[in-house]
Amino acid sequence: MAAAGIGCSTSVFSHSDPAPVELLLSGRHQAYQAVADGLLQGLTRTAAGRRLRVAQQQLPESEPSAEAALLVAVGARACERVLEQQAVPILCVFIPEGRFRTLAARKRADQLLGAIFIDQPIVRQLALARALLPNAKRVGLLAGAQLSQAEVALRRAALALGFRVNLEVSDGGKDVAPAIRALLQRAELIVAAFEPEVLSVSTARWLLQGAHHRRIPVIGYSAAYVEAGALAAIYSSPESIGEQTAGAVLAWARQRQRWRPPVSYPEQFELSINASVASALGIDAPSLEVLAERVDRLIGDSR
Repeated sequence: MAAAGIGCSTSVFSHSDPAPVELLLSGRHQAYQAVADGLLQGLTRTAAGRRLRVAQQQLPESEPSAEAALLVAVGARACERVLEQQAVPILCVFIPEGRFRTLAARKRADQLLGAIFIDQPIVRQLALARALLPNAKRVGLLAGAQLSQAEVALRRAALALGFRVNLEVSDGGKDVAPAIRALLQRAELIVAAFEPEVLSVSTARWLLQGAHHRRIPVIGYSAAYVEAGALAAIYSSPESIGEQTAGAVLAWARQRQRWRPPVSYPEQFELSINASVASALGIDAPSLEVLAERVDRLIGDSR
């Protein structure tokens, strides 16, 4: 089944369902289209999904349709745009949790709004760190607004996995540099959490360079982090987030008026290891399959 054409409103499935689902993509980035493709492929696996009428729009060329019965916004820009709609259930996907929480504060009381985040729960990164570094005790994290607000839960999750946390807080301004320096001086390992306002491309590069110089392992949140010199990372592909979105759309199709949109992290995740960094740090990294099993077990044991 081919995906809908970019920049146009295209009916992807049959018209047997009079209430359309509309996807609004935040732009032309390949990752947004991959989420849409994963969603459409997920729907084609069930008869109910194949009966749904689905259209696709893209910013900035198009606006959300007034006829949609369910709006699926892919990315933060699309989520912000669809929140202007009247009394239509909204599912924002592939969006940072912090950005979604900010936008959700603006919603009307009668508006149904859910999300599937792009970022991982911090416990997954901590579990990956523990799986690779069974003897580590002190973990450092650079916190922006999101982690700062969740500090109690973060420390509880870390303690359950045997870590003490060094949390350096930054607002993304001029204090990012001293916060990173403090982490590099105190931490035994560093978890680079998904905090875009404090870990930009340039600050992430500086963090990795400093960690490499001091032989400190870094656990990242994307394959790009591993390519840039992190020991390992845990993340979810756009396609898997799209498939998870398909499940939420099917639930909406079944329940309609009774539907309550999810607010959740990605269900599926992938792992990546930098073998060169592991070797340089003297870490005997297992296969990805074994590592994934360890991470799953550690997450289960920490609950």
